[in-house]
Amino acid sequence: MVDIDIDSDRPCRILAVLIFCLFLTWVAVLLRIYLKLCLTRVFTLDDKLLCLVQAVFTTYLITSIMGVAHGQGRDATEISVEDRRIALQYFFCAEILYITTTILLKLCVGILLLRIAIVPAHIRTLRILLFATILFGVLYLLLVFFQCRPISTFWDESPRAPGRCFKKSIVLGSTFTAAILNCIADSTFGLLPLFIVWSLHMRTRTKVLVIVLLSFASIASIATIIRAVTIPSILSEENFLRDTTYLAVWSAIEPGIGISAACAPAFPPIFRQ
Repeated sequence: MVDIDIDSDRPCRILAVLIFCLFLTWVAVLLRIYLKLCLTRVFTLDDKLLCLVQAVFTTYLITSIMGVAHGQGRDATEISVEDRRIALQYFFCAEILYITTTILLKLCVGILLLRIAIVPAHIRTLRILLFATILFGVLYLLLVFFQCRPISTFWDESPRAPGRCFKKSIVLGSTFTAAILNCIADSTFGLLPLFIVWSLHMRTRTKVLVIVLLSFASIASIATIIRAVTIPSILSEENFLRDTTYLAVWSAIEPGIGISAACAPAFPPIFRQ
């Protein structure tokens, strides 16, 4: 009887997801750019910000791909000490880029909704949500960046090196908090269009279409919830690169869905054309 290791293809799973997200988001963003520059000839701040988000996300994906090339997803016994060190360097950089991507993406969606909001209560809600999201995002970014002292301890020794990196409770608590706030932000950005658009003067059919398109960005909250289930894997010490496989997968899917969904409101004119 042949003994099959179901975990042997972990690196392939990560790589497949990364490449798919790269393809999906670039198709969505390029379609949006085409619409804005060639059809409507209006290129607003949220469009420019989305291009920046895509640039950062692409860098994140490339960094993650390089991590896979050096051992991300593989068992510690299957990679050399040097490859492990390099893979952890890429993992560290990918963490920073992931957080930066989510902060910029929330800012992009928030600015889009602020552009069409006319009711003071809606505007205040969006501003408070954006301020809270950016503030905590930056604080969490700094926490992740300085989680080990010195920073190189993360890859030279271990992400969980006792006495030199943050305690597991701090890492787990802050990461879960970030995931919860991301989910709240995505859900709010999905619900607010219902109230914002309904207060605008347009036909009911048009309102429904606009609400549906603007709410697509909330789909990312589903990926955020699923990703939260994989968060405890960051506490792994002996097999960090293997145990964080699904965290890496869902960390790519979450912003990938968010970016693609954020482009959706721009698509109807393309189909009419």
